[in-house]
Amino acid sequence: MTLRQPSPAIDTHAHVFHRGLALSNNRRYTPTYDADVALYLTELDRHGV
Repeated sequence: MTLRQPSPAIDTHAHVFHRGLALSNNRRYTPTYDADVALYLTELDRHGV
């Protein structure tokens, strides 16, 4: 029986938002910055994903 090392796993899900959106009254967190698609893609490139 050959044991293999687990493959590295990366969670690449994203939350794309801007501060002008209506937010739930029951939220646990209020973002203080905008996170647009361009920022998400920049982060993916920065990490080689």
